[in-house]
Amino acid sequence: MDRPETISDRWEIHKYRSNGKRIEIRNFQKISAILSDWGLHCATIPDDDGGADFTARHMPTHTMIPIQLKGRLTIAQKYLRHENLWMAFPVKRKWNKFQLIDWYLVKHIELVEVVKQVKPNWL
Repeated sequence: MDRPETISDRWEIHKYRSNGKRIEIRNFQKISAILSDWGLHCATIPDDDGGADFTARHMPTHTMIPIQLKGRLTIAQKYLRHENLWMAFPVKRKWNKFQLIDWYLVKHIELVEVVKQVKPNWL
C-alpha cells in the first residue's frame, strides 16, 4: 500500500530562491502562529515607519504590542524613539541531530539595557 503524499513530497523549500521580503513573510507567519497560542492576534503594518512591522493584540486585555520582526537578535539606535517597541527574532539551536528554532519576544529597550551593561559607551 502506498503511503499518503505529504506536503514535503509536493513542495520542497527553496531558501536560495527566497528574497528578504519572502523570508519576512514566512517569519511573520511562524511568529503569528506561536503568538496566537498565547491569545495574541497579529496584523501587519503596510507602511513601516522604521518602527513596528506588525502589531499583536492581546485579546483578553486588548493590549496592543508593536513588534519589529528580525531574522536575528538586533538592537539599533533608530528604534530608541519607539519606547514601547518589542523585537521578535528566531534563535537556532541543536538538539541531538535536530536543528530547532526558538522564537524570542523582548522589549527593545530591555535589549539595549543588557548591551549597556556590557558596553557602556554603545550609545
